[in-house]
Amino acid sequence: KISNLAEYATVLNAPVPALPTYKRMVGTFLYLKNFLKDHPSDIFHQSYYPVPAVGCNLAVTVNDLRFAKFPETYSKQRRMFLEYVVPKAIRQADLVFAISEWTKWEIVDLYGVHPEKIFTAPIPYNSAFVREENREKLERVKALYRLPETFLLCVGHLEPRKNYERIIDAFHSLDQGRHRNVALV
Repeated sequence: KISNLAEYATVLNAPVPALPTYKRMVGTFLYLKNFLKDHPSDIFHQSYYPVPAVGCNLAVTVNDLRFAKFPETYSKQRRMFLEYVVPKAIRQADLVFAISEWTKWEIVDLYGVHPEKIFTAPIPYNSAFVREENREKLERVKALYRLPETFLLCVGHLEPRKNYERIIDAFHSLDQGRHRNVALV
């Protein structure tokens, strides 16, 4: 575990140019390919697809395999694109980062990747999310979103795969005597 990577390596960021969605795939690919020509590296980490041939060790991050598990949540073109580039990137990679154990085992099951090639690296806590103590700000947000005084917040896409039915069932199974004034948001 390295707490200060700068002590051991020079880290170069390759800020990908902001491009419209339809140009992003090709533009990012070409940009990174040229960046690596100008900045030879020992390791290249990519969190977007497609992955260029890098000429060095490659690490890729896989956030999920929703396109394979829930294909109906993608357009046909986007799904076909991901069905091609994601397995290819995983095969190219020397190391795969999965954001959860669940994703790790989906990679193993779907693509036959040896589990030792996959490192689970959960998305870190963002320090921007801190407990707000300013009562005035809290009241403004509460009014803006018409929030009740006490609530449980569930954040995610409104899609069947998120299993909101189970969340609602779990919420209703709470001891209503003890949690009578709690709302589900």
